[in-house]
Amino acid sequence: MVASLFTVLDNIPSYHNLEVTTRVDTFLEKAGQSVDEVGRQLERLSKIIKRLDVAKLFSSFASSLKIIGDEIKDHDEAGYVLLVIYPDDDQLEYTIFDNKDSNIAQDKYAQQENIAASTDNNQIVALVFTSSLEDVKAAYPNFFADSSKFIEHLDTLLIAERIIQKSVLKRISSGFF
Repeated sequence: MVASLFTVLDNIPSYHNLEVTTRVDTFLEKAGQSVDEVGRQLERLSKIIKRLDVAKLFSSFASSLKIIGDEIKDHDEAGYVLLVIYPDDDQLEYTIFDNKDSNIAQDKYAQQENIAASTDNNQIVALVFTSSLEDVKAAYPNFFADSSKFIEHLDTLLIAERIIQKSVLKRISSGFF
């Protein structure tokens, strides 16, 4: 569902240079579906976005990863970074190990993997050998993706959903009078 909506947005020329209202109007024109169908999809998406608090989640990940990057820059030698992400709590923990401590890093990784594998935990665990943040970014690009464009797309879709809802309410109320 989201992919098809994003595809429409991605195919709008100069999308990121347009005013929000123009983005929404163009999206609704190019959606290729009835306004009612698009409205249903956007309503489902809106509920998911609000329930998961997507913008806050992306913001907390970005902040945590910036801190890791600053620490890695201050770390002189190559080594390992153990990443443990807790999506439900908007938290990221990390431990930096020197290269000489590779066995300890691997043991800690195995422990975290066992915890993450249990059904009552929602964690993402990664162990990366690195000498710089760029190595971690190359190994796990999704953790470091520029989320601003993603959030911008979501905001456009939420605005479109509100416009469609107002339109539906207007049609319903005009039918009663």
